[in-house]
Amino acid sequence: MSNGLNLRSAVLAKLAATPALLTLLGGARLYDGPPRGQPLPYLTLEALASRLLCGLLSEGEEHELDLAVYSRAPSRDEAMDALVLAVTTLETTTVAITGAKLISIRRIEMTSRRMTDGRTWRAGARLRAVTEP
Repeated sequence: MSNGLNLRSAVLAKLAATPALLTLLGGARLYDGPPRGQPLPYLTLEALASRLLCGLLSEGEEHELDLAVYSRAPSRDEAMDALVLAVTTLETTTVAITGAKLISIRRIEMTSRRMTDGRTWRAGARLRAVTEP
């Protein structure tokens, strides 16, 4: 079985234990997928893809995670500040995963854009993580 679900839980737990991030978001507004009807700003884990590194689970897995922060602030700053803090936290601190060892987690890209409603900002990051059993 893939370590992707355990990685998801570990990432959300690590971010929920980051006081500065909770302050920027106005509370524990961290979700596994975009929520409906929740106040902004919030951070969501939007996508998670896992694949075997060498064809065997015993050799490890590579995971791609998409994080996003949504905000209705006048500029993209609020969304980007929260996203940068979340990504930096994951890259520079220990993330403990049940049943696996996190070898590395690094950002692949970061983006920001205004949504089609003309009021909401979305800052997104794609991360690559490698786990071993």
